[in-house]
Amino acid sequence: MGPREELVTIGKPGPLFLDLLYKTVDAVVRGRTPPPGSTSWDKSARQELAHQFFLRKGADKRLITLVTNSTDEDSFRRQLQKSVRNFLRDQGRKTDLGKVIIRLKRLLSKQAATGRFTDLGNGRWGLPGCPEEATTAAHSDLVHAMAPVKVVVPMWTSETRDAPLADEQSYARLVEAVLTEAAGSMTAEELATILIHRLDHVHTPLYIEDRHGEVPPTKRPAVTDPAAAIEADLTEKQASDFFEAMTDRDRRVFATRHLTCREAEETVGRKHAQVNNLRNALDRRLKDHLPVEEDPGPFALLVYRHCCEWLTDQTDPGGATLDTTLRLQKEVAS
Repeated sequence: MGPREELVTIGKPGPLFLDLLYKTVDAVVRGRTPPPGSTSWDKSARQELAHQFFLRKGADKRLITLVTNSTDEDSFRRQLQKSVRNFLRDQGRKTDLGKVIIRLKRLLSKQAATGRFTDLGNGRWGLPGCPEEATTAAHSDLVHAMAPVKVVVPMWTSETRDAPLADEQSYARLVEAVLTEAAGSMTAEELATILIHRLDHVHTPLYIEDRHGEVPPTKRPAVTDPAAAIEADLTEKQASDFFEAMTDRDRRVFATRHLTCREAEETVGRKHAQVNNLRNALDRRLKDHLPVEEDPGPFALLVYRHCCEWLTDQTDPGGATLDTTLRLQKEVAS
């Protein structure tokens, strides 16, 4: 028996799963910034992260998704590593957001004196000559505007203070790009919610300076292209928006795509011929939602996951427990 089979069988984390989780955490945190209050990812810090992963709010959903998105023990291990990495990123964002707001308020006040940014009053900021009204630009457009911006992380040696997420000029370039796209005013808090997409510990290290301000290629970490990382965030938001606009019947149709049309009849509440027509109509809507040249696969998978989680909650109106949900997943898999 492996960790996945153990989780499905007993409906909760067991010894095999916990052992794999601890090893996965060890691998994921290697080389990353230690959590607040720690100078390194020691055993205590790693165990704390592992415990938060399966005890904090949303843990049941994370474990359900692990089983739903895997087909065997190998794919389960890969999904667990991805899930732990995302969980660590989310925890980092919560801590980083407050830091970014403080840093932005100082930066905006300082550079307003040079004329780079304009204090419009009531805590709102803009570029010189921009409208004073609050921006109406879409969140995704503002995030996408940062993709080509160079971000530099300064060399840092202090053991008592957290390393900055970027240098001052990087902050200024990002704010300038966002406000240009905004074509209106924003508060420091609103700007921070946009900048955090580029300033967390997953997306930040695009360039790392040495003590002389150079960027040694041998020290540059192998990281995902920032534009690709932002595109992933946008795809997730698009999938969430698409899911929210779906009817309950649409969600049932999409969540049963792994079944034949006849097998899906009972869940969808329609005959198999109608199920087939509904699936085709949904496929057309999904493709129409994306640019012609874009691969719909990743987007469709995210929508499918949202629908599966929704259907699981509907199956157990009182709030699906991990035990009952994993049992349902096991029945589907068999």
